[in-house]
Amino acid sequence: MSSGTVVLIVVLVVLIVLAVVLVAARKSTQTKRDNRNREQAEEIRTRAVSDERAARRHEAEAAEKEALAQQARAESDRQAATAEKLQVQAEERGEHASRRQADQQERLRAADEVDPDVPAEGRDARVDDDQTVGAGRHSVENPPAVDDSEPEDRRTVAERRDVNDDRDAVERPRDDAGTHRA
Repeated sequence: MSSGTVVLIVVLVVLIVLAVVLVAARKSTQTKRDNRNREQAEEIRTRAVSDERAARRHEAEAAEKEALAQQARAESDRQAATAEKLQVQAEERGEHASRRQADQQERLRAADEVDPDVPAEGRDARVDDDQTVGAGRHSVENPPAVDDSEPEDRRTVAERRDVNDDRDAVERPRDDAGTHRA
């Protein structure tokens, strides 16, 4: 074999070895790249699953908050309905109280009309705003003044009328029929 043939064989063997080494290196690099990509894909999947769990948790929290808000609105509506009902009742009771007060004032006017102890000029002195004006006119808001200079007369109106009738009988002479003369 000639030296040119030997050199050619050695160059060919070196080229073949270099080709095998390059193919092996390339295969190793590809395997490393594939493994890195697999790891990266696994990491992305893990984050996606974690994010999905977080999203579900946030959705559940949002649904819970919405349910609480709905309950609060329902409670607010219920309280508003109760407040409205109580307002209507208060207005009805106020109207009823006003009617009763007006009736009471009318009864006091009627009592003043028939009461001989109330001076005639004081009988028409009641005014519409339930205040009392004039002599002998008394109401719950305007009770009679107490005169401490004389003892209080605790007799009822009927007893005082009886006394007045007795005084009239003594003061007015009777006629032959037994009736009082004027």
